[in-house]
Amino acid sequence: MYRVKTFSPGFFEFPVFTAIIRYMHNEKRAFHREKASSKPGVLVIGERNIGVMFNDISLLGAQVQASEENLPPVGSAGTLHMDSEHHRMKIRCKVVGLEKYDHYRLKFAGMEEESLDNLMNLLTVLSGGRYNPREDLPRLTLYLDAFNKPVY
Repeated sequence: MYRVKTFSPGFFEFPVFTAIIRYMHNEKRAFHREKASSKPGVLVIGERNIGVMFNDISLLGAQVQASEENLPPVGSAGTLHMDSEHHRMKIRCKVVGLEKYDHYRLKFAGMEEESLDNLMNLLTVLSGGRYNPREDLPRLTLYLDAFNKPVY
């Protein structure tokens, strides 16, 4: 089990990690579920940030530190959990790719269509700005569970 000190909010622990996600309120572009649902999601883990991307639209971000050996291996499967004051959901997904830039892009494909739709509905709400992020969504917890066993 790897344990790496992070900038915020605490520790990054593999294969389970928890990070506080803040809504990037400067992101005002519309999120189109129909287009995004046909593509794998992208979990972006940078040296100072982590987020979820669909259609190259970054919707969420926070401050964590990660390295390649801490990331779930390609081919592994697990559960993506998202919790906030108003929403809680689990999405079974499989890691389908890893790209390295100045950050890491971990691509995952949803294994349960209904669960992935629930996540997209939440992201639609966030990107549409229906909540005031300062008042209604002070924190959103995102973590991956059990991404340690390759699935073929």
